[in-house]
Amino acid sequence: MADNTISDYLNTVGSSSNDMQIGSSNQSLNDVGAFYKLLVAEIGNQDPTNPMDNKELVLQLSQFSTLEATKELNTNMNTFIEQNALTSAAALIGKEVTYMDMDGTGERITGSATGVARTGDDSFAVIVNGVQVPVDYVLNLAEAPVSEAVVADDTSA
Repeated sequence: MADNTISDYLNTVGSSSNDMQIGSSNQSLNDVGAFYKLLVAEIGNQDPTNPMDNKELVLQLSQFSTLEATKELNTNMNTFIEQNALTSAAALIGKEVTYMDMDGTGERITGSATGVARTGDDSFAVIVNGVQVPVDYVLNLAEAPVSEAVVADDTSA
């Protein structure tokens, strides 16, 4: 029998998931490769007079499958959260936004939101009067005032 069993591997991977970049395709491929290498080594080194129980093998395979599915779910949730943040920030475009001055003066500034930008920490900021304002600084929203358009009177034709 090999020194490390598949169960030991699964317990190690499951317990150290906070240390890994869950959702990284390279890490996921390495985990799959390491798992199969360990599986082949365990099967190859087993005692022929006392082979691995089929139920144990199926259990280990299902545990690994569950671990991989959980990683994929985590990746999908992170993508969903990021897309939701972008959609929420984009919904502010065209609105009149009041935000707290980011210099700490406490001044409230109002302007029209004209765009959205990704900030360095993978969150989003709304662009108001040319300034990137983190969404957390937004205090109030209102419909932008409708500017009066000049309508041509085309009744002379």
